[in-house]
Amino acid sequence: MVDGLIDGDAVSSIPRSTEASILITEGTATARTGCNTGRATVEIRDDTITFAPMTITAMACEPDAMRLEAAVTSVLRGDVTYTVEAGRLTLLTMEDGATLGLTLIAS
Repeated sequence: MVDGLIDGDAVSSIPRSTEASILITEGTATARTGCNTGRATVEIRDDTITFAPMTITAMACEPDAMRLEAAVTSVLRGDVTYTVEAGRLTLLTMEDGATLGLTLIAS
């Protein structure tokens, strides 16, 4: 379950009444992005997950859900660095010179 959004040095909580999650099994990531759902093949290495382009549904949702979806999908593409610490998964990527990321807790 996504519980934090990273933008540069700042970490913020996800908007109230929204929910996003990522499940990775057998080389496939399934994401609930806050609004839509998507799938992508993944390759997991020592400290990197490589996400292939995600196939995603295209519903319109409330503004907070759309903002959460934009944050989630901006991280889940290409090479993403990951760490696992104290039951928390952190995913980080770079976009236009800035660090973007997600924090997730097991659910």
